[in-house]
Amino acid sequence: MSPVRTFTSSPLPPRERGVEFGRGNADAVRRSVAGYLELFARRGAPGYDARRWAAEFRDLIGDLEPDALTEIVGIAEGARVDAIDVVAVNARTELLAKADPYGQRECSSVLVTPADAPAYGVQTWDWYASMADNWLRWRVPQPDGSWLETVTEYGLLAKIGVSSRGVGVLLNMLRHGGDDNDRVGLPVHMLSRRILARAASYDEAAAMCQDAKVCASTSLTVLDRGRGATVELFPDGPGVLEPTDGVLVRTNHFVSEAGRDGCLTPEDVYPSSYLRRRHLERSRARDRPARPTTCSPRWSTTTPRVACAGTPSSSSRRGSAARPWPQSWSSRAYRRCG
Repeated sequence: MSPVRTFTSSPLPPRERGVEFGRGNADAVRRSVAGYLELFARRGAPGYDARRWAAEFRDLIGDLEPDALTEIVGIAEGARVDAIDVVAVNARTELLAKADPYGQRECSSVLVTPADAPAYGVQTWDWYASMADNWLRWRVPQPDGSWLETVTEYGLLAKIGVSSRGVGVLLNMLRHGGDDNDRVGLPVHMLSRRILARAASYDEAAAMCQDAKVCASTSLTVLDRGRGATVELFPDGPGVLEPTDGVLVRTNHFVSEAGRDGCLTPEDVYPSSYLRRRHLERSRARDRPARPTTCSPRWSTTTPRVACAGTPSSSSRRGSAARPWPQSWSSRAYRRCG
């Protein structure tokens, strides 16, 4: 069984918060770093240098999100690892796209925007079996009294989450022929942290997505109490998808008109994404619940509900047999994740 691990930071400035997190989760941060360094080496072509790219992402993060870089450096200090390796974890989506644009896909999400109830989202996080124990639910209070809470990986500043400002974020990995292997862009997990820390509404979150300059593709779904949509991020994008009849299903292929022609996830090569999407759409058509069955009560009437659960991962090495995560973890929701 993989239990729900939690950590609540003290309301500290970025560097001190990072040091506190790194010291309190040192073994787990080291495990996460080691796992990604091994994955980058395995997925990349001979000569692929993830640390060299991580240094470029470090400089960009320092320019665009200096507080985030300060927090990353603090995590590295607290866990006694190289800061460039924690940067690499935070840019893992982009580094993996550069290493192997045809590699692992993951995650299914459903956004529901009822006419007579608050919006909510549900997501699975499907990833490598070797990393099944590398996640936690992290609550980050801010000195001004606000907070964000994210289901993320150790050392990664944010992933799926909700905030006290009433905004939620879901993520699905995509791959596009326009993904830029020659430059760096804002890592999508930095964008998730930006949204959770600053956005006060769906409109503000969507605008942050629209303005982001990325080098790799991601489907990022944002919502508040009243509405939500998906922004398909890619270097020549973005594309936007609105719910149909109050429901939007996202997996790991492009659907928007802006992005689908360059999609590197064709159904004849990667059928899982299309099968999952059709299955979820059939399921919601057959039984459309008024609230998510895997989510405990909301914290407040102003916070969107975001439930998230793990499901069996795909292969940890392309072409080998799949190695699912423990069923006890697969069937479990992160309690009070939204």
